[in-house]
Amino acid sequence: MGSLVTEYHLSVASACGDLEISRGCYYYKPVEQVDLVEKELLILAKDNPRYGCRKLYQMLRLKEIIVNHKKVSRIYKLHKLHLRVKQSKRLRNTESHPLIAPASELHTWSCDFVHDKLLSGRKIRALTVIDEFNREAITVHIEHRINSTKLLQILNRLKFEYGLPANIRSDNGREFTANKVQEWAKKNNIEWLFIQPGKPTQNAYCERFNGTYRREVLDSYLFISLKEARLVTNAWVDKYNYERPHDSLGGLTPMKYKEKYGANLSILQCA
Repeated sequence: MGSLVTEYHLSVASACGDLEISRGCYYYKPVEQVDLVEKELLILAKDNPRYGCRKLYQMLRLKEIIVNHKKVSRIYKLHKLHLRVKQSKRLRNTESHPLIAPASELHTWSCDFVHDKLLSGRKIRALTVIDEFNREAITVHIEHRINSTKLLQILNRLKFEYGLPANIRSDNGREFTANKVQEWAKKNNIEWLFIQPGKPTQNAYCERFNGTYRREVLDSYLFISLKEARLVTNAWVDKYNYERPHDSLGGLTPMKYKEKYGANLSILQCA
């Protein structure tokens, strides 16, 4: 009908009369309806570029947005939000003693080191400490160098802020095996659990956390200074503990899991 008006110079009334349609059809402009679920999903995907479809769906549910997972998958594919997953070779695990999640907080902490570089090429080192009960990130402390003395300073700070667990799990790094660190653990009635050499799966909770931290922070940013690395890391730790759903916790965040189960389990254990 538009060609009758523009090419043949007919009036809108005449063109509509010849085609036997109302003038309202000519002037009608379709109103684009905004899908709130799609809009919220795109915002979450932009803020969390390393999250897959399932993780984004869980975040929508945490925001109390009731939506079918198939619709989320459809929107996810429509906007091509897929992640390229690099397949890695798996080594056969010969360890016959699987990890068992503690029944309460402050039972076992896991700790390890993660390494990276600043934009200038200078190395940085991050000490990661998590609570195995709810996978809570207790701290990710970044320095250029962390020796056994600095490790004790960090542990004493955590003792003041959180208290100390009954057990601490780590590899056999020289910072952890240092005499003064082991004396400190004995003084504070902590059993230090060392994994077997070449068996990182025995510290799987911390290794899993380190992988997430590397993908979502260290591999996603180029840091100019130590201060910038700390600011970004601290913001991410808060997000990890309070906003990021965890598959092994039934889709809950570490803090929601602690709020829901921590106190009850502690009461049952005391009884």
